[in-house]
Amino acid sequence: MLSGLSGATASFGRDLSMQAVEIWTKYTDFMILWGCNLSAAGIHHLRFVLEAKERGVPMVVVDPYVTAVASKSDMHLQLLPGTDTALVLGMMNHIIDCNLHNRDFIERYTFGFEALREVVREWPLERTASVTGLSVKKIAWVAEMYATHNSMVECGMGHQRYTNGHQAQRAISCLAAVTGNVGKPGAHCNFMEVGSAYTGFLNSEGIQNPPGANIRKTRLISISHFGPAVREARTPPIKAVISWRGAMITQQPDVRGMLKAVRGLDLYVCLEQQMTDDTQWADIVLPACTLFEQWGVHPSYRHHYLQIQQPVIAPLYESMPDIDFWCELGRRMGFHKFFPVEKTGLEWCKEFLPRSFDMTQALGPNGPVRMPERFCPSIPHMSGRFNTPSGKIELYSLMYAERGKKFPGEWNPLPVYYPPTESLQGDPNRAKKYPLHLTSQHPPYRTHSQFYTVPSINEIDGPPWVGINAEDARERGIKDGDTVLVFNDRGEVRCQARVRNRFLRNVVELDSGYYVKTGANANMLMSPRAAGPRDVGKGIMQEYDFQLDGHTIPYNDCLVEIKKWEEQT
Repeated sequence: MLSGLSGATASFGRDLSMQAVEIWTKYTDFMILWGCNLSAAGIHHLRFVLEAKERGVPMVVVDPYVTAVASKSDMHLQLLPGTDTALVLGMMNHIIDCNLHNRDFIERYTFGFEALREVVREWPLERTASVTGLSVKKIAWVAEMYATHNSMVECGMGHQRYTNGHQAQRAISCLAAVTGNVGKPGAHCNFMEVGSAYTGFLNSEGIQNPPGANIRKTRLISISHFGPAVREARTPPIKAVISWRGAMITQQPDVRGMLKAVRGLDLYVCLEQQMTDDTQWADIVLPACTLFEQWGVHPSYRHHYLQIQQPVIAPLYESMPDIDFWCELGRRMGFHKFFPVEKTGLEWCKEFLPRSFDMTQALGPNGPVRMPERFCPSIPHMSGRFNTPSGKIELYSLMYAERGKKFPGEWNPLPVYYPPTESLQGDPNRAKKYPLHLTSQHPPYRTHSQFYTVPSINEIDGPPWVGINAEDARERGIKDGDTVLVFNDRGEVRCQARVRNRFLRNVVELDSGYYVKTGANANMLMSPRAAGPRDVGKGIMQEYDFQLDGHTIPYNDCLVEIKKWEEQT
């Protein structure tokens, strides 16, 4: 998500927040769900969106997939993967050409419009249609509807899971500003999360740096480059890793490189509740508590509420709450003053919250509680003030321009389109050997790889499958239900072919989250590459700007070929 976060920050500034879905759906006149499959990733928000649609609010879905949400939309823009920025630039050009931009808002609240105008001039509707695979008529209709209504863009993560993902979110943010769809009930550009983590409500800085400590001086290892980073790290080398609250092997790209790095460690420890891929490779597996046995602090997902997770039973058997594990480890390493024995899990939770925040209601039977308005305003940016160098929405990003002087990367201060690094347009030579663009989306019955161990869910979901267009399948002699190999020079996976006309030509889809041991994990095929403006090199960083550097794994930058699998006798 950080690639998109970078694009949003470069536009609106560091005080990011969003309109909660239960608020904006009451007031919007037109809504676009962009890279946002609420039917699989955000089902608890779907009812609000569908209620708005039932009231007559037109709904547009921008997604390369025909999702359940897309099937209910008034218009589905099924664009080619990774061409989102081109679509937005074309929409802005058409809006300005039709004199539908909000001149007063632009003059009062934005910086860099003339520079942006020159960029979007290069994107007439015909060129936009050619690059995105959409029709001129559809692009023009959506652009005109968006510009002439109280419009909302609800962004997910789909469009930012490419190497050009930060520019996609930059462009969408600029689209909202050019039309004045910012700071009004039902009109905003939401990116993914609420603002608590990015506006200072959660005091993560205080936890990271207690008195006398400064972790900013330690190295940061890019998870997308974990394999090569661990192997390349010197002064000192990395000899031990603790895997905690994540499926490191299952969910990260370059699985072979990841496993090679793990094998080379002196010690690999995994805290888990289930026998996951990570536990299979661990030297030591420590039983972790479930959420029912420990304290925690949770801001909401697309809402403005805070929940305090409270234990309802004591830890079972030899399991230990996460906080207790890290505190005990700290004490064993000699840092007793930072991890006092008498400090409880609830007291650690309080460290994350402002001292002025009263937890009483959140701890009561009627919790969760609304986070303070000053951190998560109901209508963000209503004041017209933005925490950017110019104090305005930056169509020309001064933050990108300045950051680019210090770190290499793609820091163009204006939203620009370039193809994803590994795509049919971005790497035509590689595409000659691997002519299919592989994308992976969230499965409807799992959260990433979670719940894979639940038999009833696997029974509903069925065996691993790859979606392929009927014409692409015919050319390869593949029929619906055939077992196929999806492969490139990094690896191969085996799964069942799902042949449908709803899949785009030259694009195949394999759900994320299959365990490596199933032989159908899409990350076997993906390279250690980072999305976002900053070039992270081999993945070892001494300094990192969480909001601006925009480091995301480009899961959808991948080329493959498919062939029918013939069982060896």
